[in-house]
Amino acid sequence: MNDTTINPTGIKMQAMSIAPYFGYEVGGNMCGNDVLINATTVDEIMDWLRDDIYGIVGQITSNYAVAQKHGVALVAYEVIIIFSFVCTSS
Repeated sequence: MNDTTINPTGIKMQAMSIAPYFGYEVGGNMCGNDVLINATTVDEIMDWLRDDIYGIVGQITSNYAVAQKHGVALVAYEVIIIFSFVCTSS
């Protein structure tokens, strides 16, 4: 943002926004696998989603370090669970 070519008026950024999505791996792994879908309990799905949330903590931590380096706040404008059994065939 210090480059006058892309920021000629010198506007200072106040925050860095992220959107930590999770759950895609869970739904994606089950997609098209009827045996797995029928054998999986709600508790198992919730465990997988919890593990997936822990997986994005590293991404959030990395983003926080970048925000701190530049002296701006880190905000999440949405946190989305992507969990779907809708599959497309190729």
